[in-house]
Amino acid sequence: MSRIPVEVGIEVEAGVEPAKYRRLLVVVVDLDDDLAEAGIETPIRGYEEVLDAAVRFALHRPEDSDVNTLFAGLSVYSKLEELGYDVEIAVVSGHPTDLLLGQQRVSSQVERLVQEIGGDVGLVLVSDSDYDMLIAEVLRSHAPLVGIKRVVVEQHLGIEGSYMLLARYVKKALTDPRFSKYTIGLPGALIATAGLLSLFGLGSLVLKAAALIAGLAMAVYGFNLEPVFRREITWFLSRPGLVLAGYVIMAIFASASAAAAYYSFSQADTLIDGVAGVMKYSVLLFSVGAIGYIIVGRILYNVVNGDFEVYGEVAAIVLFVFVTIAFYRLGASLQGVGGKDLPGLLADSLLESNFLELIIVGASLAGLIELVGRSISKREEEGTEPMGS
Repeated sequence: MSRIPVEVGIEVEAGVEPAKYRRLLVVVVDLDDDLAEAGIETPIRGYEEVLDAAVRFALHRPEDSDVNTLFAGLSVYSKLEELGYDVEIAVVSGHPTDLLLGQQRVSSQVERLVQEIGGDVGLVLVSDSDYDMLIAEVLRSHAPLVGIKRVVVEQHLGIEGSYMLLARYVKKALTDPRFSKYTIGLPGALIATAGLLSLFGLGSLVLKAAALIAGLAMAVYGFNLEPVFRREITWFLSRPGLVLAGYVIMAIFASASAAAAYYSFSQADTLIDGVAGVMKYSVLLFSVGAIGYIIVGRILYNVVNGDFEVYGEVAAIVLFVFVTIAFYRLGASLQGVGGKDLPGLLADSLLESNFLELIIVGASLAGLIELVGRSISKREEEGTEPMGS
């Protein structure tokens, strides 16, 4: 028995032999943690425990698609058990609004389950989330992924039912924090900006301002920068003086960097000389500002708060130093050189300045520092664990 029949409904990973694993673990993922609204805490392990949670949640929110996901996981478990597999089932959850934090919670709970079960376990993901592939990668980081069960709820609605479903989705879009910031918050910001500009007689800038706000919102959402902004706000509120000092240092040197770039291009005889000036001076000034921010707004902040694990910040400083040296040497190599085509000149300058070598060495040293720091932290944590835990 090496393959799982199609009737089980699992999309088996290519090249995976489920039978080679000592045990299969069916993992039902509630990424937005709707279970918490019913007072259900995760992780939940065991058929009876999951069945009890599914019934409790179905009674609490019978219209929620997670009900179907829970029972689909139980169905997969039963079918695999009937086929003779040694199988277990568990439920893990994420976070209601923060995708990154949700991934971290899912990862932590799956890691705990895999450690409890022991080695040589294969995972079967059961999910109704739009982030199936993202969750799958999280699971793969802890154990081999055997397959995925995607839960799609089938519905047959009349006209009245369709209106009720539409009304439910509209209500969710307006009240759920995950969606209301886009359906209400962003349009509200655009309308308020348009009104403010109109009050000051700047109606011609409304479309430009709207495009700027919409573009920034799309960039923040697309690159998942919300957790970064939340973390910055949390840091600022805890130690506003230090964090603000770091921001001020960064802003001063960033402004100086922009001024240096403008001066370099305005005074340069050729485009190459302008680019060389930016590499020598603008990058240097920006790096000094970034390093100053890391030292004041990160390292000093952590030390004042009693956290001496600043290996990540030290690694970032090392990387900035080597990158700055690499760009400075490349700029010096380009400056005042002419008579060649630009691609050939860049290639010669890259070799002469050892640009790539410096970048590689800097990245390697930064990675090594962070790796050593994490290893030391892990050993210290293990050394402080209570005996017999």
